[in-house]
Amino acid sequence: MIGQAKPRSFSVVSAEDIILYKIKWYDISGGVSRQQWDDVQAVLKAQAGNLDKLYLGKWARQVGILSLVTQAIREAGV
Repeated sequence: MIGQAKPRSFSVVSAEDIILYKIKWYDISGGVSRQQWDDVQAVLKAQAGNLDKLYLGKWARQVGILSLVTQAIREAGV
């Protein structure tokens, strides 16, 4: 039909996954990527009331970054 847009799909990444990815990147870079850490802090603060901390803890433990996630949460005051 003319004039109708085709349905499109897209992916949405959760705030928790962004935090995990950025902290993992920070960890891989040897803890020198200040931009990654600052991004994590911004996401934590912006999403403070909406974060699934059980999910964050589970996956942080799974990928070996639990101490960094805990530190980031503490520094963000979340």
